[in-house]
Amino acid sequence: MRLCFDPVMCPKAVLPAALKIAKAAGFDAMVLHCAFTASSPFHPDASVRMIRDYFDDAGVALMGLHVRDDPGSNLRQVEWDVHLARALRLQCASFLCGARSREAREALVRGVHALLESIPDVTLNIGNGVDTCLESAADFDVLMPDLPERAHVWLNAMDVDNAVGIVDKYVDRMGMVTVGEDDMDVVLALKANGYDGPVVLNAAGGSAADLRIRVEEVLNT
Repeated sequence: MRLCFDPVMCPKAVLPAALKIAKAAGFDAMVLHCAFTASSPFHPDASVRMIRDYFDDAGVALMGLHVRDDPGSNLRQVEWDVHLARALRLQCASFLCGARSREAREALVRGVHALLESIPDVTLNIGNGVDTCLESAADFDVLMPDLPERAHVWLNAMDVDNAVGIVDKYVDRMGMVTVGEDDMDVVLALKANGYDGPVVLNAAGGSAADLRIRVEEVLNT
């Protein structure tokens, strides 16, 4: 597993500052969000070359990009963001689902199929969230059979009940996992199931370094 710093823990820090914070907390990998944070690649003073150089100079690996959400209703914007991810040397992009309705779920499925057909060299990580069409373990069972193989799961264990059960059932489809301070059982489940992808750590107001140490201790037991 690759433990990744989540810049939502320092939302006002521009990318060079966020990278310094990540390094100081002991991380060598990080994800970015197109929204919510000043480290966004959409920052008016940023460019693709600058972002790549910032990561290279810091010795930190970019492991994921949270693009604009809900390709069911924002297909063209999400497609543009996926190409941005590719320019940043990623082969995947992550987003949250749309509203909690059958219509939104069906639109999501159509959007994912369209994206993967038009961009053949990427995978997509589809994230769960409160008040979305991927809110519960039961929603995973409804949605996953309708998605192509290159559509993976971004499991946010902080936003779903029975995250361990979801790991046990869908670990082979997981492309990224976010955990918080109360999710050591999820870390153990990931380890037991042989997951080897990125694990994004979100201390949610606590210490990123302390959370990293706790997760490493769990992984080393």
